[in-house]
Amino acid sequence: MTLFSNTSKNLYPDNTIAAFTAELARSLELGSSDNWEVDVCEFSFPPNSVCTFKLTTLVGDTTGLIFCELISLQYVGRALVHCMRTFIYPSLSGQHVFDNVYYLPVENRTLRSIWIDILQLTGKPVEFKSSTTPSKVGLHFRRVSIL
Repeated sequence: MTLFSNTSKNLYPDNTIAAFTAELARSLELGSSDNWEVDVCEFSFPPNSVCTFKLTTLVGDTTGLIFCELISLQYVGRALVHCMRTFIYPSLSGQHVFDNVYYLPVENRTLRSIWIDILQLTGKPVEFKSSTTPSKVGLHFRRVSIL
């Protein structure tokens, strides 16, 4: 599943590159007979939209976090939160493809919309320069059969 930060602007006018809700074309029912897991397999933001923080190198050393309500709560440091993935930014291309997918249990069985927050370790949103190009989050689901 691929989500773009600008796809539901008509329903969620406050969507930004770093914090958005994407309405699905139709409800997705995951059912109750199987368990589902999900992770972020890809994340990108506009390549010319280098974050507004101080840039000292072409590849950053700042940790960003991708939050999503789909998953069960996870420990990140001392907090119990809906964090799916961490990443390092800024990057030269704005593209992150994750070779190692770390699947997490899906908490919601009926999906109508999905919210994504891209945050700094401080809890503040990552501040991207203004752009008309949206951010993109690729999610990969898999079914885990109950024995």
